[in-house]
Amino acid sequence: MSYYPDQCGGSFTAGQYGRIAAALTVRQGHSAYNLSCAATAVNAPSGLTAVQVGNSITINCVDNATNEIGYLIERSTTSASAGFSAIIMGGVAPDVSTYSDNSISSSTNYW
Repeated sequence: MSYYPDQCGGSFTAGQYGRIAAALTVRQGHSAYNLSCAATAVNAPSGLTAVQVGNSITINCVDNATNEIGYLIERSTTSASAGFSAIIMGGVAPDVSTYSDNSISSSTNYW
């Protein structure tokens, strides 16, 4: 089955519509999914350092975990006491302990 438009107008056959409807019925009736699993304990990174050079900042840490799926890197121009408002700006893969951000602005405090 192709969703690519073609000279037939991208229409589906009756059999294709039947398979789509059957799959949708199965999917909507599926009850094996739930969100009640326990959280996985992950050791937090340590030794966080940040070095700024011009409009770039490089963050380094010691990765103390062996079971992480990566880390999100967030920043804010407002501190925690002023209502930290995270801007999700990037992330790293498992076992990566360095992140470089080349989009910071001069004379701006970041948290």
